[in-house]
Amino acid sequence: MNTAVLRVQLDETLKEKVREYAELHSQNLSQATGILLGLAFQHLDSLPIAESDIDNQHTQEAIVEDAGPLTSKEIKSLRKLLKRRK
Repeated sequence: MNTAVLRVQLDETLKEKVREYAELHSQNLSQATGILLGLAFQHLDSLPIAESDIDNQHTQEAIVEDAGPLTSKEIKSLRKLLKRRK
């Protein structure tokens, strides 16, 4: 696993909560912070996307009568969008 250094400024009460979590689980602050950040992002990824979260200000809908199968370029774009969602 590659590691990186991240410096953050936290409110003292939040830092104490992280420190208590680390002590409770026999970890150092770095390990506890990494685990808690990972859990937070897992939670965010599992939240459903509300229709109001989607910005469709510059999009248009067009009804195409005879739409054929997707081109390889369209499929590639869809895969990129789906990959970002994960």
